[in-house]
Amino acid sequence: MQSITANKMPYRFNPDEFPSLEAYNGFMDKNHVIINNKLRNYLVDDPTFGPLIKAQTPEEQKAQQAHSRKLEREAILENKWQAHADHLLNQGITYARLGLKFADWFRVVKQYRDLALPYMMDEYKHDLDALSKVLDGMNKMVDLGLSIIAESYILEKNTIIKEEQKEKEFVQKALEKSESRFQALFENSPDHIFMVNREGIIEFINHVAPELKKEEVVGANLLDFQSKESRAKVENALNYTFETGKATTYDTEAVLNGVSRYYASSVAPIFVGSEVVSVAVISRDNTERVTAEMEVRKLNRELEQRVEERTATLMTINQELESFTYTVSHDLRAPIRAIDGFTKILVKKLEGRIDEKEKHYLDCVLDGSKKMGMLIDDLLSFSRMGRIEKRVTTFSMQDLFQQVFEDLTVSHDKNTIDFTMEPLPEIRGDREMFRLAIGNLLGNAIKYSSTRDISTIKVGSNDENGQTVFSVSDNGVGFEMEYQNKIFEIFQRLHDEDEFEGSGVGLAIVKKVITRHGGKLWVSSELDKGTTFYFSIPK
Repeated sequence: MQSITANKMPYRFNPDEFPSLEAYNGFMDKNHVIINNKLRNYLVDDPTFGPLIKAQTPEEQKAQQAHSRKLEREAILENKWQAHADHLLNQGITYARLGLKFADWFRVVKQYRDLALPYMMDEYKHDLDALSKVLDGMNKMVDLGLSIIAESYILEKNTIIKEEQKEKEFVQKALEKSESRFQALFENSPDHIFMVNREGIIEFINHVAPELKKEEVVGANLLDFQSKESRAKVENALNYTFETGKATTYDTEAVLNGVSRYYASSVAPIFVGSEVVSVAVISRDNTERVTAEMEVRKLNRELEQRVEERTATLMTINQELESFTYTVSHDLRAPIRAIDGFTKILVKKLEGRIDEKEKHYLDCVLDGSKKMGMLIDDLLSFSRMGRIEKRVTTFSMQDLFQQVFEDLTVSHDKNTIDFTMEPLPEIRGDREMFRLAIGNLLGNAIKYSSTRDISTIKVGSNDENGQTVFSVSDNGVGFEMEYQNKIFEIFQRLHDEDEFEGSGVGLAIVKKVITRHGGKLWVSSELDKGTTFYFSIPK
């Protein structure tokens, strides 16, 4: 803001001028509100001042008028001319910043005089001397206002012109810098950037492939460098951009002096007015990547063929192994039953005729045949899981878990088992297969928590990513997680036979059941704190 000083602005008046100023002030105290309102009504539809007036609320306009009148009054009566001058100075600056013409302000001043004059004539029609003083005071204040506003307006306009000149210089330098940067990017870009007209002719290009010279490319038709398979694709892309004014992309094989190169290209329109006069094409040489991908696809096809052959071989081996396991297990049943039966007959016939040591030997035979029978049953179950056809129905897991638990605990003291179940959903699957899997999971939970005063077993479920995940937790002996994968393999046990009975087949059966239903089986355990088995089933 420019400061107003006594040396620059004529706002000090001679003592003989004050009577006319005071007469004007008295007139304005009575009439400034009505005169300003009429002036506002006159200007509200003015193309220059109307939008400015409408941007203010009536309350804001009233406050602004009151403030201007206050500063004018204090200047005349209290000699506070600097505040009044600063206010006028700000008006000049505002008019300059808004882009108003100073002539517009003269028009407002003339209208102000025209509106005030009738009120003066009416009030002082019988006192021409007083009328003369009021008119003289108004002219002095208007001349003062115009001189201050004019000077501040001109100073501010000069400042604006300088600012605009600086801005133009800045924009010009930025434009030159941008053009220089673009030129550097254009010339040094690893991509081929070129312009193509409506006839498909390449008008210029930043650089060319090693197989070509620049003069061979500029002026040539883009389609002449394409393979037969790519020619139509390039032509369609160019036509699309010329016709629609929209960008597009294409991948092509170009044949450059007998050498194939593969490019990923984008096409963008260049407009003159609303017409697409040419297109800019940016082509990235993807030869190495495409060649590598082709080699990878070839290797993948070979690998897939090997995997198929290996899978077929493994399936045959597994089928033969399952058949062998089933046959052996089935054929061993009769001899084991015979051993068990004849041993029991011997024990009964020799009762009282053999000593404790001989009886112990026979008990060991019975115990061994019992374990062998259990192992054979488990092996047969494991084998059947891979052989029998699934009988899929919809059934309640809540009911199945409860039934299996009841069957397993018929001979247990249920006061020593705290068994809880969350609400479980229905699923689709082979109910008998799941009965066998759940029997093994709950059986393990009961067995490995049997060393606790109270066995705590919890069953729950939740939905995760389109799968229903079930969990079976216990407070048993647990195990180190480094063995988590081992326990799902057949005949793998983490505890000695004298600690916990078992065949080492149960969890392998569970895994096969869950896998056959498209699910997954995993475990979380901590030594001496318990174990949780999880299995997921697709919905």
